Amino acid sequence: MKFSLLITGQVRNMAVFEGVTSSAKAAADFFEKIVYCGWDDQVATAKSLLAHNTSIECVGAGYLLPLGSGAESSLVSFLAQHQQISCGLRAIGPGTFVIRIRADSAHITAERLHYLCQLMALSGSRHDLQGKSVVLGASDRAPFFFDDRTMFLSPLHQSAILGIDLSSIYRVDPVNFFPEFLFYSSLAFANKSPGRLTEFCSFDHRFRHYENCVQSVMHGISVFGENGYGEGCAEYLEFAKDHFLFLADLVAEFSSDIGHPPEGMMSSLCNSFHIYNMNVLLSSFERNSQEYRSEFDTVMSGVSENTSSVFRVTDKEIAVEAKSYLNTLRRAVAAGQDSTQPMPERLSSASIAPIIRFYQAKSLKGVGGYEAGKALISKNLDLGYSTPRQDDLLQEIEQALNSKLKPESQVASGRGE
Repeated sequence: MKFSLLITGQVRNMAVFEGVTSSAKAAADFFEKIVYCGWDDQVATAKSLLAHNTSIECVGAGYLLPLGSGAESSLVSFLAQHQQISCGLRAIGPGTFVIRIRADSAHITAERLHYLCQLMALSGSRHDLQGKSVVLGASDRAPFFFDDRTMFLSPLHQSAILGIDLSSIYRVDPVNFFPEFLFYSSLAFANKSPGRLTEFCSFDHRFRHYENCVQSVMHGISVFGENGYGEGCAEYLEFAKDHFLFLADLVAEFSSDIGHPPEGMMSSLCNSFHIYNMNVLLSSFERNSQEYRSEFDTVMSGVSENTSSVFRVTDKEIAVEAKSYLNTLRRAVAAGQDSTQPMPERLSSASIAPIIRFYQAKSLKGVGGYEAGKALISKNLDLGYSTPRQDDLLQEIEQALNSKLKPESQVASGRGE
């Protein structure tokens, strides 16, 4: 297996950059090619610094696109990194496994680069491991959210990054333009993976971490219907096993052959995420899938204790409208604005309306909108909708209203009726 080293990013600290390039020069025997790629003005600085270091080629990536000040910061970060990484990969050319580090990677040493190359070579010699990109850490809050500070890119992954269709990134929610997601999901989109994986990536996974599970379920239905989350989760895990390896897993597998990593290497590389091996990634997403299924069943059954009514959301358009309405209310509450705006007629007549009112009342309680919250619950009760959670919420609202009506002296002393 052949290796190349790609250094990208701004030269913010000359001493750190000198340390990085000195380590790269000392490890030059391990690499087919070493390239530094940065903005043109940074490359001019680097060339003067590396005048006597002929082992490193300097490549200019032009300048950052002149995006407006209101541009999404995550998107700006991705475009900047993509511009430099793509230029660097083209300068290196196909056919090698690329280790990409940043210009400010003070923790990179020649000894560590040597050890990493040994690990990659051993993984490349195993049929079940070869051809996979290596990742440092991961999050279970969204698929393909891997640490991108140091990247170990297989030839297939390099091709996918170079082939990213920038217009296609709008298939994901515009608030999810995270570089980590876009770089690593490029493998899935390049392969035009069938089934649910593309939809699973398009799902706004932040909804999974809201207290309001109705929002999550409504969003899930709007994206891929009833069973899409679980199916997409399973496909993502299969794809991850087929295309990625964790550095910690490789160390555990091959440390008996090449020894333990240089002191401090793993703690300096693997310290920004909370998942560092494949088994934990698999179990975490399987748990997410089970929790979502439980939430889905809870929301979709919606059985009232006092009635025999069961609400069902079978119309995908209604699910989309419910998601939009809940988002509008959430933003209004967060901004301290009026969140009592009327529910759209189609929603108010849908069987899910009582659940939406319940969560609207819960949001209002959180910002002191007790009277409006009580009115929403009262409407539900008039329609025969009652659950223990709603009864508890009503009790909390009434207690808050009573406290609000007490004279300040009584509240302070604990006296009341």
